Amino acid sequence: MTSFGDATVASTEGRQSHGLLGPRVRMDVDAERTEHGHWQLIDPTDKLLPASFIPMCSICFRRVDAVAVGGMPADFRSGEDWLFLLRLSQRGRFVFTTDDVAINHRHDENLTNSGAGEFIAREKLRGLLALREGTVRVQLTPQQIERVDQMVEQQQESWRYHLSRLGWGCYWRGLRGPLGQASGGWGRHFYCDLKSVLRSFAFSLRSDK
Repeated sequence: MTSFGDATVASTEGRQSHGLLGPRVRMDVDAERTEHGHWQLIDPTDKLLPASFIPMCSICFRRVDAVAVGGMPADFRSGEDWLFLLRLSQRGRFVFTTDDVAINHRHDENLTNSGAGEFIAREKLRGLLALREGTVRVQLTPQQIERVDQMVEQQQESWRYHLSRLGWGCYWRGLRGPLGQASGGWGRHFYCDLKSVLRSFAFSLRSDK
């Protein structure tokens, strides 16, 4: 069993109570009461499939479960907590409280700050591809695999957008790199998204001034 709570999100813009679970979990759809009066996710794997909404600073789990699922995937620098929670979802119930039990700080020095769009989009795409290929030890139903396929298409568009803002050189290297090849090949990326090609040239010209 895994247990967790919500968190207050603290940033330069102020504090938001119930800032993670609150906006993402519908109690009448996603959760049900436990025998002890707490809440539990009805289908934690399905709910966590698009992204993690659980503050890691609020979570408790058994060491034996973490070891059994292989811990966090070490080859990811972003999204490793999301993939780890999906792994844990294979080991039993996700029980939670809606109370804020932690504070989640967000600032420009975070690894996933607002200026790291290409990095975040790239790592998320890598994670989705790993889920689809079954290399991160998460068993998905056929319906969930279809959802992942749809999310891969959407995430490719997001990655190309952020990559193009780095200029033509970075864009071209990205499309021809391992991730570009693993997600369809540079030709497919190039010809299905000419807007990003033009945007990459525009940002190259802008940086030259």
